[in-house]
Amino acid sequence: VEHDGQVRFLLHHVTDVTDQVLGQQALARAEQRAARILERMADAHCILDRDLRVVAMNPAAERMTGRTCEEVRGLGHRDAFPDSFDPETGDAYRRVVDEGVEQHLQLHYTTDGREVHLEIDAYSTDEGGVAIFARDVSERVRGVEARRKSEAQRFLTQLGDALHSLNDVPAVLREATRLLAEQLGASRVIYADTEDASD
Repeated sequence: VEHDGQVRFLLHHVTDVTDQVLGQQALARAEQRAARILERMADAHCILDRDLRVVAMNPAAERMTGRTCEEVRGLGHRDAFPDSFDPETGDAYRRVVDEGVEQHLQLHYTTDGREVHLEIDAYSTDEGGVAIFARDVSERVRGVEARRKSEAQRFLTQLGDALHSLNDVPAVLREATRLLAEQLGASRVIYADTEDASD
């Protein structure tokens, strides 16, 4: 500005922040997509802070635990989920916080007279807490147990049928050994007589 009040020069500095703005918008969109995925996914998802207090839960976690996020936010995981609390699981979450090492766990507990089997994956968050993903595998476990019982019953029936007509002990032992090896997929089965220690 000159003495007469006329502007002679104008200094102007322009910084192109297009990339920064676009980057922030892309990040916001990615975060929104991730939040929508967590809301819709079937796995229960829970975030704990460094002190293992509940920060957030998705609807699947609310259904699994029977508690809303609002009810448990700020509570330690022992108080938030007393039915499923297990000291070993708490130790595993603490390792995630202290060492940043992901943990893969199996958790079994009973609630309302029902046995629950969970598979849990726990990962460190950027804030140093724990991101938990849990799947209820109770039906699968029950199916495996039912198949195992069915196979055991089938084997016992087969064994009974095979041994029923045999009259001498060596033949019974040979046939029982053969069938047991077949059942176990073993190439060799050894049996031995044991004496009663009280004799």
